[in-house]
Amino acid sequence: MEYIKSKVREDKPLPPVLILPALSIGNVGQLATDLLISEPSVIKAGFLDDPFVLPCIGNDPIGPTPVGSLTVALEVFEDTKNGLTIVQQRSPVVRGAMVEYAKHLAEWAESVGVKEVVILSGLNSGLGVYLFSPQVYYCTTDTNTSVFQQLRWKTLEHSEALQHADELVQGPGEDFDGLNDENYYAGQPFSLLYSCCKARGLKVTCLLSFCAEGDNIPDAFFVVKSLQTLLQQTNGAKFDATTATIPLSWATVYGPPPDDSIW
Repeated sequence: MEYIKSKVREDKPLPPVLILPALSIGNVGQLATDLLISEPSVIKAGFLDDPFVLPCIGNDPIGPTPVGSLTVALEVFEDTKNGLTIVQQRSPVVRGAMVEYAKHLAEWAESVGVKEVVILSGLNSGLGVYLFSPQVYYCTTDTNTSVFQQLRWKTLEHSEALQHADELVQGPGEDFDGLNDENYYAGQPFSLLYSCCKARGLKVTCLLSFCAEGDNIPDAFFVVKSLQTLLQQTNGAKFDATTATIPLSWATVYGPPPDDSIW
């Protein structure tokens, strides 16, 4: 994985706390990250290039107006006010390469001085979890979980995805037959990122919320508010809810409006 620094950013180390999305049901992690990088205090720090992430290119998706700024598959941002490094991923990982991608990202994070990683992801509510109100689930390498208990978050217990990820990171056995669609989309991205960061000795926490495919914008707002609450208590971050803006790309999240001439 190659890191290409932005020419307009001052040449200095990135903040040690990294926020990144994991591809998941409803793209909740990516939508939440869009909200984070739409903050006025966030600047683009550079780009990441990895052979296992499908390439894509487009116009600035944040706005508030399209300015012709280049956007690619993996981008790195810095929240200068709250001391955060943020990675946004806009395209899928090559099928069967999630293990290698997770290893590359964890290796890069360690190389730029990251000490703590927070992974944002959705979980498949079709697995039989029915909730009347949104609930945060978490898994963490932090031995002090008092802050999570104070927030009344629930630990993700008996996760087959996490157990399987540790095995894949250490090396698949002879009976390994690749990743199928079911375990890839439901659990592999967040669990492999978690396991690879943990293997590098980084402090890592996954912030998870059960959801279904559809309008996942409310899920993204819920995840972001939960993250901000956590960072305010653990890192002294200060977020102003009045500065949050809706990313420009969300105006056509379900495609462009129909052509009036068809009527």
